[in-house]
Amino acid sequence: MRWLLLVLALGCYSAEVTVDLGPDRAATVSTTLWAPSATALSGVFKPGSWGRFVSCWSKGDTVFVKFEKEGVDLSSEDLDFMEPPLKLGDSLWTLEFKVKPSDEPDFLHQAFEGQVFRLKVRVPGSVKEHNATGREGDYLVWEVPMGRFLSGEVAPKVVFSPRPSKAPPRLPPWLVPFGLGVALGLGVALSLR
Repeated sequence: MRWLLLVLALGCYSAEVTVDLGPDRAATVSTTLWAPSATALSGVFKPGSWGRFVSCWSKGDTVFVKFEKEGVDLSSEDLDFMEPPLKLGDSLWTLEFKVKPSDEPDFLHQAFEGQVFRLKVRVPGSVKEHNATGREGDYLVWEVPMGRFLSGEVAPKVVFSPRPSKAPPRLPPWLVPFGLGVALGLGVALSLR
């Protein structure tokens, strides 16, 4: 992940990270980078550092490259510039992407001013609390000012129950008409007396 930060700081790159967390704590982390040219992106590749290459495409003069890592245990994997983001509780889990204090030099924080880092997260179960800036389907979405994210001022966070919420018990569909029929029958029987 530090590679991502360095690449973004030193060039005209942008990034979106998507995290799909499963109930077994294994996550799939997809990283999409884009830059004004293929030449600009050619210097950012370190074999294996981004995960498996998925695709490359362009729109106009902008080149996009996508990588993916599967089976990432966010509760134990140190992401180099932050503690493992997944904290496991008895009934609630917390996923928080908080940068370690003083991990990056000040010039790096300044280099990111004005840039936005986009993070999309999907968690299993039911979300109890979050500080996301938006939603896209099942995903919570953060568009975080990079300088504030790197300084630890803003930390994308979601608290969730990893098990789906139990819906209240539902009445069998036949019970309501049956109950109405019994009530109507009793009403008719009592009125005929």
